[in-house]
Amino acid sequence: MQSRNQRFHSWDIMVQRFFALLRGGLFGQAIDSSLFGGKVDWESIKQLAEEQAVLALVYDGITMLPKSLVPDYDILLEWFGYVAYIEQGNKRLNDGIAEVVGRYNAKGISPVLLKGQGIGQYYRKPLHRIAGDIDLYFPDGIEELNSIAAAWNGVNFLEETSHHKAFTWKDFVVENHRSFFNFYSSSNQRRWEEVKRLIPLTDTETLTLDCQSIPVPSPQMNALYIFLHLWHHCHQKGIGLRHVCDWVCLWSACEAKIDKDLFVKTSSMLPVIRPMTAVAWIAENYLGLDRNVIPLDTTTRQAQKDGEFLLDDILRMGNFGRATDMMKGFKRGKHLRNLRTYFLAFKRQMTLFRLCPSEIVAYPIEWFIRNVRKR
Repeated sequence: MQSRNQRFHSWDIMVQRFFALLRGGLFGQAIDSSLFGGKVDWESIKQLAEEQAVLALVYDGITMLPKSLVPDYDILLEWFGYVAYIEQGNKRLNDGIAEVVGRYNAKGISPVLLKGQGIGQYYRKPLHRIAGDIDLYFPDGIEELNSIAAAWNGVNFLEETSHHKAFTWKDFVVENHRSFFNFYSSSNQRRWEEVKRLIPLTDTETLTLDCQSIPVPSPQMNALYIFLHLWHHCHQKGIGLRHVCDWVCLWSACEAKIDKDLFVKTSSMLPVIRPMTAVAWIAENYLGLDRNVIPLDTTTRQAQKDGEFLLDDILRMGNFGRATDMMKGFKRGKHLRNLRTYFLAFKRQMTLFRLCPSEIVAYPIEWFIRNVRKR
């Protein structure tokens, strides 16, 4: 059986087919049927879609193929079962969000819903984005949120971090955030504080669930924040295309609501233009986003070189790097057990150094200080 490195060493026909189906699922773009002539390795396509957390989106692309080109019935039925499971997970999460936010609203508190279902609403088929946790932010602090939740039956609080206090409740993980994003570098954090003064977190944008209008970040803030969240996880342990799709769908749906000059100004205040341009290049050349949507110059040789490098990393690492040797055996809090993971992560981060040096250098230092303080 081929290793992950062997599978992605060259852009073979399987990867071309995967992206054709993903573009179809994301935007309903017509699929080049000629790509699917001959024998199709549907199992490898499905495995890649699972690793990248875009299984339902690729399935949507398959449904656009002529009947003569779709997989055999047993493969299609198995795939449909996964999609139905994703849909049900999203419906349950929507109900959970409505109940949690409703309980907070009843106490006079209106938290902001971050990422997740707030971004899922911008997809062509919102129920086909893989669901995650419930991330809430309240600008005036989380202590009251936590004290309210503590009175609910079945709440189990998890280990507190510098960013949030999380708890499990009714099979959901709820994270009450005291901050919605932080840089590792202190100088970058100061620039981020300046950016936040230029862009209000919220405006009139909401997510409607169960007749409730739940505040979500403004498209202007989300255009920056969703990328920052993506990049944060990318240089930590890797991301799947699901994260890139979030950014792409936001831009596709909300382009008219985003002041592009302000976006460029605020992005340029932070050390992210180079990796951001690389991700925009991927969005345009592999995911089907129109080249005029994101106001960054992706036509340069540097943009292409960085984009190809980053796409290769995304395909190798998968969603949070879970399927890689780097993350196998990793257990949160078990530092001696995780030494191999730390070594492999350090080697990988050195390859990402050129894209954002200040954060790559600051991350292990900040991580070490945080864990020493915790101990």
